[in-house]
Order: sequence, then C-alpha cells, then structure tokens
Amino acid sequence: MGALLRLTLACCLTAICGGCISGMGGSASAPREKTPAEVPPPADWVQNVTFPEGLERPAPAREADILAACEALLSDDFGDRTRGSRALLAYGEPAIPYLGHRVSSTGLGPDPNCSHCIVIYGIVEELPASRVSVHLDSPYPIVRIAAAEAAGERDLDELAPALTRRLDDDELEVRRAAVTALRRMTRQFLGYRANDTPEARRPAIELWERETGAADG
Repeated sequence: MGALLRLTLACCLTAICGGCISGMGGSASAPREKTPAEVPPPADWVQNVTFPEGLERPAPAREADILAACEALLSDDFGDRTRGSRALLAYGEPAIPYLGHRVSSTGLGPDPNCSHCIVIYGIVEELPASRVSVHLDSPYPIVRIAAAEAAGERDLDELAPALTRRLDDDELEVRRAAVTALRRMTRQFLGYRANDTPEARRPAIELWERETGAADG
C-alpha cells in the first residue's frame, strides 16, 4: 500500500472508530450524526446483492456475520463501530459485494466519506491485481472507484486496458478515478475530461485505447 493511501486509510478508519466520520469531531463516546449514505437501506437489500466473477455467496453463518458487521458501522457506540470495521477488513473480499450494494441501496451516489465506503477502499487496496481487475467491473460504483484508485496508487500497469474501459463509465466519479490512475501510470494526459459528453470524450478514449492496448482486447 502506498504511503499516502496508507496514511489516508489509517486516518479514515480512526474516524470510523472515533465517531468523526460525519465531521462532528466530538468525543469517542458521544453520539454522532450519520452521513446520508449511512442511513439504513431497504429491508430486502441483501437479497439483491450481486457477486463478481469467481466470488460466491458465503455460507449463511458467515453471511450473517458480514451483515452484522455492516450494520455495526451505523452504531453510535464506539466499540461496535471498531469491531464492525475490523471484522469487515478481516473478512476481506467476500464482504465487498455487501458493502457495495449496501451503499448503492440507499439510493444515493457514491460517498467516499461514509464508513462503508472507507472499508471498501481498505479491502480492495490489499487485493492482488487479478482481483482488483474483477472489481473494476463491479455493478457498484463505489467499488469501481476503489478499484481504480488502488490500481493507480499501486501502479498496476497491467490494469491499464481495464481502466481505459472505465473511461466510458456511467458514473462521473468512476471516470475521474480511472483517468487519474491512467495518468499516474503513463504520465500522459491525452485530452480526456471526465465531465465531457460521451461524444466529446470519444476521441480521447480512442487515444487512450491505443496508448494502453485496450483497442486490441
């Protein structure tokens, strides 16, 4: 893990445990305000969780543990939040679909300041490149963002073609994360702007496809 991301993740996990994730900054034992992305999702959200290639739904007992840890991140209790974040980091990749879907099921866009999002970043950062590549195609925008940022932070050059395919992503923040990673890897700009229209982005994407070999895949 890069030094900057290590420091950022450490600070963010401290914020989860200390109750400062919403920016309130009170004592660890004081109740905290939940950010909008941390509101409880619909009751049936678990039934619709989608698992990426090569990752199966855990056994019922383990799934129950992961779900309990996800909900613990919403607790006003310092100890519950600490245990929840540590448990999810320990479960690793099997927890990602639950965290990603839980964020998406709130009906809000990706929010990198929510506790669940921060844990996603922590898990993805530790995955091998082959698994980071899988999560670049996740159905959950926050997971795609985390995978793109991990690829860029770790200079995973072999993922450049997969990152190039994310330059046409439906989510603006995914496109931004992908192009930032590509620029870090290649030191190229190539005129791409994530907030341009699809038509305006197309010429720059074609340049990136040639640069990374994505056009040959």
